[in-house]
Amino acid sequence: MKNERLFDALGGVSPDYVTEAATTIISTSRRRPRRFHKGMIAVAAAMIALITLTVGLTISAEEEPALEEVPVIMLKEDFERLVVAEQEKQLGKNKNSEAWHRAERTKAFYEYWDLSSCRTENAKTALLKRYPVTECCVIYALDATATDEEKEFILGQLRSIGFSQLDLIEAYENLYRAVEESDSPNKETILATLPDIPPRPASEEE
Repeated sequence: MKNERLFDALGGVSPDYVTEAATTIISTSRRRPRRFHKGMIAVAAAMIALITLTVGLTISAEEEPALEEVPVIMLKEDFERLVVAEQEKQLGKNKNSEAWHRAERTKAFYEYWDLSSCRTENAKTALLKRYPVTECCVIYALDATATDEEKEFILGQLRSIGFSQLDLIEAYENLYRAVEESDSPNKETILATLPDIPPRPASEEE
């Protein structure tokens, strides 16, 4: 996830605190011996450089293109990395918050499918008919009964945790790659059932 916040990037230390500390070092070092003065100035400069670099990275992340559509299918590992883990990282363990309930509702719209979990041949046949990709991949798939209103809710929630259009493209590319690299004799048939990969933004293609 590329929506890293400045506060997180500084290890939980406020950038204002780092800036204030650097300023204090510079002002107090002027009253110390010359060697101390040079050393402390170097430390302060490094601290300020860290903030400058981090701010630049944060601004770049915020400029990523917004998610334009709700992901339909994702590999298990991508869904857990880009959605589940990111929500838990940002919301913590506060299960009483409204944001936490919205996150749980979002995850509930995605169904977990693993062919090896089917107990009967009929169940396997039904799953393969519904999601041919499960022949070679474990996936999370959007509930087919989700309404347009619910999809708008999901879209807003995913955007709020920093899930960008580039993340969607990456997830779909990983899905295609997993099928192509599998041993399935039905690769072409399976690939034809997958959602189209959106084009990358012009700035990414350059």
